Amino acid sequence: MVQQVTWSGGRTPTGQDSLFEFLAQPASPGTYTFRVQQTYSDGSIVNWTGPESSEAPAPTIEAASSLGGSGGGGTSVLTIIALIVGVLGLAAGAFALAGGGGRRGGGGRPLA
Repeated sequence: MVQQVTWSGGRTPTGQDSLFEFLAQPASPGTYTFRVQQTYSDGSIVNWTGPESSEAPAPTIEAASSLGGSGGGGTSVLTIIALIVGVLGLAAGAFALAGGGGRRGGGGRPLA
């Protein structure tokens, strides 16, 4: 089990954000809290470990079980939405290739 991760991705300019991504598989559904220690170039440190209402709240994620039940074989809602959008895109493309959405005759150049 991972207990600590150190990001050494370089400097982040003042007023900007850096994105730190990771992939994890939680042991069970629930809320997971991450204790973060942010070090600035002047040596000052901010501990992001407080409650949500504090000035330095700890980041949290809510892990839910997959739609397919427990285990790693389930399909996420995001995957289902992506598949639906992909199918709609293919259908729209096929429709446009087949007839141009009903624009036959008048106004367009003949293909041959």
